[in-house]
Amino acid sequence: MSEIEVIVAIKLGTNYSTNAYMIKHVDPDDRKMLNVPFKTQATSQMSVTTPTVALFEDNGTISITSYGSEAELQYIHLADRRSHLLFREFIWHLFCADDTIPENLSDVNGKQMNSVDVLSSVIEYMVSHVKSKTGEDISGIPITFKYVFTIPTCSCDDAKRFMSEAAVKAGCSPNDVIVVEEAAAALQFYMNSQYEGELKVLDVSDRCYLVVELEDDNVTISILNHIKDGRIGIVYRNTAEVWGSCQVQKDFVEMLNCETSKTLLDGFFEQYPLEHFELIQEIKKKIKYTLPETSRVAIKMSALMLEKNGSLEDMQKSVAKSGLNDKINFRLDKCIISPEAFKSLFIDAGKQIVQYLKKELPTDLSDIHCIILIGEFAQSPILQDIMKSSFSTVNIHVPGEANMAAIKGSVLVGENNVDVDTSGCICGSKESATENVCSSQGNDQRPRKKEPVSTPTKINPSKNRNKSRLCVIQ
Repeated sequence: MSEIEVIVAIKLGTNYSTNAYMIKHVDPDDRKMLNVPFKTQATSQMSVTTPTVALFEDNGTISITSYGSEAELQYIHLADRRSHLLFREFIWHLFCADDTIPENLSDVNGKQMNSVDVLSSVIEYMVSHVKSKTGEDISGIPITFKYVFTIPTCSCDDAKRFMSEAAVKAGCSPNDVIVVEEAAAALQFYMNSQYEGELKVLDVSDRCYLVVELEDDNVTISILNHIKDGRIGIVYRNTAEVWGSCQVQKDFVEMLNCETSKTLLDGFFEQYPLEHFELIQEIKKKIKYTLPETSRVAIKMSALMLEKNGSLEDMQKSVAKSGLNDKINFRLDKCIISPEAFKSLFIDAGKQIVQYLKKELPTDLSDIHCIILIGEFAQSPILQDIMKSSFSTVNIHVPGEANMAAIKGSVLVGENNVDVDTSGCICGSKESATENVCSSQGNDQRPRKKEPVSTPTKINPSKNRNKSRLCVIQ
């Protein structure tokens, strides 16, 4: 063998980033996807996802110094923050906030940096992070790399070109760069079922799919056709905020701190980032593993959090005053929440998601072969139950790793050189689409009739969007 090909996939999501890679073998059954985890130095914690947050040192050349959770922690402990730039939500501001890509991005303090410089530096950092594991050769045999980068499905029209341009500036060969929408990558992942660690391609071509991306603060719906020759056509996409500023998690944290008017959202992250990080990890774990029939939900609280909120007796008195005495109890280091109270945190968001789907879908659900739920909140059995009961006549599929479906699908897009066609894609509200955008023939994927083209539905984010960092820390 003269060389080895490695497919590197990078997901820079609006909330979190992750990666995956595959060493391509001749034998299609001998393929495994691996992640290079991110390490938070202060806690020695390892995670396959990290916040989409970048810290730059403004030393005349402006170079990236850290990324993700590490960037947040380093920034908090800086003696002089004026010599640094911290970018949060920069993917959102680049690709989703408007119809065009801004020339410059503003950091948390309003300092500006050229957009392509921010993105190319982050790409270079992320690629280097993966290559620190793969190396540049294996047993002396050189490696050739193919790079796949995702963009949010709700991205503006110029996002693919801009991502490619930034990747080339970061040192990637233009012939080895693929940019794919997250929904299309997730569909490609669905096309490959996993059995005992091996991937097996499903024979499900020439069908229409609805991909629902349930992220922490918004929902994106996409209708895609998987065509017999392996192509994917995105024929409709729309996105909207259905809960304000991570409402489920925000409500939960406020529930924990009901004894005062001041909440944990105000200053707790800045003062005690590690404790806040642990709390969010605990909440996300409960979201993922709490079943609708669970008898109780116990959230572990740090000693520092208990200290700042007063004694357990005082906290319980405050709960009683709020009228939640039968729903919340504090015992030792745990907050015990009744299943009804925990489930109620999802009901409003779930109803809005269902209403949004029923209102905005430009096609009869009978045309949809399968609804695929992906994203952070797709992992919630409670939310899955709401979706399945609301769309009982449609097959609903939730990948085993719903929050990793896009990144793993990206590797498969790179492996199979999947072509994603968006030329006939309609964006926006129901009025801008037409009846039956699905085509069972797999020929022309364009709608029969097209109203004046609209831009993607704007998400109207809350004024305090991501203020609590609950959407950022994964």
